[in-house]
Amino acid sequence: MVDFEAAKLGMREDELPKFRQMAKQVFLFIPIVIPLYALFQGHSVIRAGTLATAAAAVVSWLTPFRIGLSAISRGRLNRWRENRAAGRRGVKACGPHDIRGRL
Repeated sequence: MVDFEAAKLGMREDELPKFRQMAKQVFLFIPIVIPLYALFQGHSVIRAGTLATAAAAVVSWLTPFRIGLSAISRGRLNRWRENRAAGRRGVKACGPHDIRGRL
């Protein structure tokens, strides 16, 4: 739909994406389809999210932007360092009130 609108507004034909190239990348929608399917099959939201995360990692192995355990652990380590530098110790469960304990 966006491509048709862009063509009407004057984009050149060579600037529009090619259908064959887009069809080759249809597998990138798998992490979107899997949680929807899991939810319609009656699985919990947690399981659907876990399946989607796993599917995103697997699909990323088919692209130049791979997600691996080392990248995930590096990201967690960097986040821990940033939190430590900012003086935050961790996530605190607050319940129905704010961080200071007031309702």
